[in-house]
Amino acid sequence: ADIINNEKTPIFVYEEDNKIIGHCFCIINEIKNSTNINDYKNLFIDDLCIDENYRNKGIGKEMYNYVKEYAKENGIYNITLHVWEGNESAFNFYKNLGMNFQQYTLEEIIDEKKSF
Repeated sequence: ADIINNEKTPIFVYEEDNKIIGHCFCIINEIKNSTNINDYKNLFIDDLCIDENYRNKGIGKEMYNYVKEYAKENGIYNITLHVWEGNESAFNFYKNLGMNFQQYTLEEIIDEKKSF
């Protein structure tokens, strides 16, 4: 309920025949008063998912473009998201939409017993 009622966490859904077949959970981050960058608003895509029975039909692209228009209308500077290493289909999907690398996040596992 907190996420649904929070203007900083917009949720978008794709519906067909009264059935939700896709969703996009977002987080709006406002960067203010930083000592090394100008103030700006970022829209982070936390999760964009399409029902596997409806994939490769342009729905994901349509949802992304809808979110992009929302960002433009709301003064958002950029859209960011994370793609897991090895998820080539997601990486290629977002690359084909025009997204580019912003940064790399690297890790080294120290204790595998502490995994989630």
